[in-house]
Amino acid sequence: MLLRTLKTLALATLASAAGAAGAVTIVDVDARAHASLSGANALTIGLGEGRYQLRFTDGLFTAYNANGRAAAGCDRAGANCRFGWQTETIVTLHPADGSAATSFAIGSPVLYRTPEGALAALADRVFELVVPAGGAKLSFHVRDDSPANNRGGVSLAIAGAVPEPATWAMLIAGFGLVGAAARRRRQAVVAA
Repeated sequence: MLLRTLKTLALATLASAAGAAGAVTIVDVDARAHASLSGANALTIGLGEGRYQLRFTDGLFTAYNANGRAAAGCDRAGANCRFGWQTETIVTLHPADGSAATSFAIGSPVLYRTPEGALAALADRVFELVVPAGGAKLSFHVRDDSPANNRGGVSLAIAGAVPEPATWAMLIAGFGLVGAAARRRRQAVVAA
């Protein structure tokens, strides 16, 4: 019975680790509703401890135009426009333990002729994020002081937490204990 309980716990732990690694959340940052210089209008979500991957994706939004004007002044590749579409987004990590928040930009400030061009420029980019013990709140905003003329926004796919190395070590140690218990039980049955 003890062996069956240990196996069940080990499999539940493995399933939990695999499930967390496969979970994906889509966050849609509206360039009008979530725009400010300070982040006061940021979209905020909560995340548990672990490693996460952020990618730009074609969700509700593709990219945003921060001035409401048609794309103009682009090079032959449809980039480096004077006016156009971009993906630059400010991300702020607010640890639950009250330590200092950290802000960083992801995406690109380069202006493109089309929203699809702005998203395509980031097709292979993955942004890694480590959330400390206790979890954190993560906020997203577009840096702009006059959002009334903004169009669009960005959609980010956040891949679930990848377990920390210590978690994997505990998982492997647990499997070792299950194996040791099975071996000991088998030896006890043979000796009887």
